[in-house]
Amino acid sequence: MPKLFVSDMDHTLLNDNSELPKDFKETLDLLNSSDSGLVLASGRTLFSIKNKVKDFKHEINFISDNGAIVEYNGKIIYKSVFSQEDIEEVLVPIRKAKETSIIASSLTSAYVEVYNDDHKQKLYEYYLDYNIVDDISKVDDDIIKVTMLSLDNTVDNYKNFIEPALSSSYNAVTAGKIWIDVMHSNVDKGEGLKHLLEEMNIDRDDVVAFGDYHNDIGMLELAGIGYAVKNAHDDVKQIADFVIEDNNSAPVTRIIKEYLAKE
Repeated sequence: MPKLFVSDMDHTLLNDNSELPKDFKETLDLLNSSDSGLVLASGRTLFSIKNKVKDFKHEINFISDNGAIVEYNGKIIYKSVFSQEDIEEVLVPIRKAKETSIIASSLTSAYVEVYNDDHKQKLYEYYLDYNIVDDISKVDDDIIKVTMLSLDNTVDNYKNFIEPALSSSYNAVTAGKIWIDVMHSNVDKGEGLKHLLEEMNIDRDDVVAFGDYHNDIGMLELAGIGYAVKNAHDDVKQIADFVIEDNNSAPVTRIIKEYLAKE
């Protein structure tokens, strides 16, 4: 029986309307009555993930910002912070990208250079109360991740601007069809999961993970068993142990309940 189930949020646990599965509470109750636990691992900020599960946040552990923040039993056990020099360095190629809003995330807030009003609407789903700024490099806060939002140019921006300039020094990944995330080179969901497993004294073989996009690959490779949803990127399906139904069919809770039924 796995001791830990770890799931990505958007387009994996959540459906296309960004809703939790209808049986999420039932599944969590079953987990709480077993020897297993649930971790939500997302590119979202910690406050955005918690807002999605606000009625259950005290029953779940979290890996947020693609591994830059790890919370266990309500306490931050790991945090990766950009230096001022880091911020200025990553902004150089980002500012060259097309049709891009730039988001700098801290532990409690987000600061955004907004491209246009269409971007504003998309940002509200993921960042709630964000702060619009003229220059992110002037923000006085501990920045843990820099994100790019582009509705139509994510792939081109990554290939032409971000990967050539940043991939050798930072972990720069596409985190969905409209997102690119930039973290320290030693930060991803897999590394965040390692910190959590060490804190919980759990072996990687006792972990089951679920994901859909490039920022999930490290986590899926670390876990004893990795599941990709049907709607996952082909690169993710290739490294997963199993491919299951798409995110609109609530496959994550189904699989978890199947494991628990064997207990």
